[in-house]
Amino acid sequence: ERDLDQATRIYKTVPDFPSTWLHFAIAHVEGRGVRQDYVEAYRQLLLADKFRSMNAPSKKEIEIQAQSHRENRRHIRVRELMAILEAGLTPEQQLRASEAARDYWNAHR
Repeated sequence: ERDLDQATRIYKTVPDFPSTWLHFAIAHVEGRGVRQDYVEAYRQLLLADKFRSMNAPSKKEIEIQAQSHRENRRHIRVRELMAILEAGLTPEQQLRASEAARDYWNAHR
């Protein structure tokens, strides 16, 4: 089993990686090592999606780099999980997560 305390320490030092946000979102959905919180999970996914949108690779890069294919699959997982959470969250919860993600993004850019 993964050491989520260590992962949390690492996460706080490198928060701008979509894969980190995805893994913490999944932890919040499942309540693994953190309290189960769908709003926080949605916020994490919004950040992963925003980061990916701002740093999307070109088509040529995708064709050349195998790593990009893995990143694309990860981004698809982010979008799929976002859709699942959106179906279960109220509009107010979605707004709260969106505002928290925006505040975080603005504070760290």
